[in-house]
Amino acid sequence: MITVEHMMRLNFDFGKNGGFYYESADMQEGLVGTYNAIGDLPFGLLGVDAKKIRGEVASLSAKDMGGAVAQIKVGKLVKSANGGEYTHLCEALIVDELVKKYLGEVVPKKNAATAAAKMKGKLVFMSDLKDWVIVKKTSLTPESTPREAAAFLLGVKTAVLSKYLSLKFPTRAADTDAMLKALKGKRKGLATLKDVYDVSGKDVCAFLAGAALLGYSLTPGQNVIKKAFPELKLPGMRGRKRKK
Repeated sequence: MITVEHMMRLNFDFGKNGGFYYESADMQEGLVGTYNAIGDLPFGLLGVDAKKIRGEVASLSAKDMGGAVAQIKVGKLVKSANGGEYTHLCEALIVDELVKKYLGEVVPKKNAATAAAKMKGKLVFMSDLKDWVIVKKTSLTPESTPREAAAFLLGVKTAVLSKYLSLKFPTRAADTDAMLKALKGKRKGLATLKDVYDVSGKDVCAFLAGAALLGYSLTPGQNVIKKAFPELKLPGMRGRKRKK
């Protein structure tokens, strides 16, 4: 009898721009590992200095998030990191650092045990674990650009984050409903995160739910990704439940 080992896998091969392969047979470990394996690589592919943005936010002297967002000049900060074209993508870096600084780390920072890419010229993310069966893949050609590779990785990262949050915070749906009522009439803007922070009672799940309602997350969401790369036909995530 042949035993099939179910895995979560990410294969990234972008020729001279580098590549890696990651896999895990454990859901929690796989989500955290995939998230960390991707890290800020998409921004590097786009020529954005993510480390600079994170460093500037981490070094803010404000005692709380309200004071911090008042100090941040998004346009100036992003431009200084060569991210002017990708301002909305870079906002996620700012939000991620703000959450780490004032609410604590959400996805554990761990070194993912990666290996050399196994599938040449392929960008593939797949999971056939019991509770998450999903496939996202594309092939590269000589005409493929760093924008395509970056968009692919960002798409994987936001899907992984969404799944991770749904497992870590079982009350996420209820928190979203509560924050929807509390933030009624609020418009998107980094300064509005002060209101989200105050209303959330410094509860990280409630804060993330409120921030999401305003279009902010720890990594760029699908709508932000589509707007940043309008010329690309991005591969969707095809998912289903694995048969027993």
